[in-house]
Amino acid sequence: MNTISRDTLTNYLDELLHTTPFRDVAVNGLQFPGKNHIAKIGVATDATEDTFLACQQRGIDYLFVHHGIFWTYARESAITEIKKRKLKLLFDQDLSLFASHIPLDMHPEVGNNISLLKLLNLEHNQPLITLEGETMGVVGSTAPQDFFAFCDYLESRLGPVLRKYQFNSKPVQNVGIITGQGQAGITAAPKCGFDTFITGEMNHYSYHTAKELGLNIILAGHYLSETLGVKAVGQKIANEFQIPFEFLDFPTGL
Repeated sequence: MNTISRDTLTNYLDELLHTTPFRDVAVNGLQFPGKNHIAKIGVATDATEDTFLACQQRGIDYLFVHHGIFWTYARESAITEIKKRKLKLLFDQDLSLFASHIPLDMHPEVGNNISLLKLLNLEHNQPLITLEGETMGVVGSTAPQDFFAFCDYLESRLGPVLRKYQFNSKPVQNVGIITGQGQAGITAAPKCGFDTFITGEMNHYSYHTAKELGLNIILAGHYLSETLGVKAVGQKIANEFQIPFEFLDFPTGL
């Protein structure tokens, strides 16, 4: 069985995902150092107790996630009971935990946004830049097609979406994508020229903004829209180091 050192894998992920340059609400990079020799990798969207227990059951030594357990916005000054349980699971298993939030969303090869664009066979046209000047997603194009036919195609490739809102009667041609909670991209539609927007979720007020802009909206679910990047990273690690990986699937329906 092939193994790889923890530090070799961590350095590889740091270089691949350019962890440090991003401004983020997450602590990106190695959040918990486990055992020195890695024989099996797990990838998951969320670092939860369920995920940690699955690692224990499946012999996973190193866990790569999109949503880790340490966030800069939390401003934690004490360990809560929930955090204590999670940390105990990591200590007991000697399980490494690596998290990548915005860097994984935005990565041009294995990112959540580009992975969804590729899954839908869209032609990559340009980055999606918000009115605040931040690059947060991608814009792709497709042959003109009916909105609901496009939704059916998306569901056949990704899975059932949460909501779909047809706010214009034109065929779908240009599609903006920001996975997760991507409502900030809605107001960029006039500037970036997309007629349909795919994200995971949006807030109440964004409904009216999209309707007034005449922008079709597809809410694919925060969880489901952010499963693709971790899978892509797992496959890339497996190809690079001949180490097996397993996707740990704990859907929320949200």
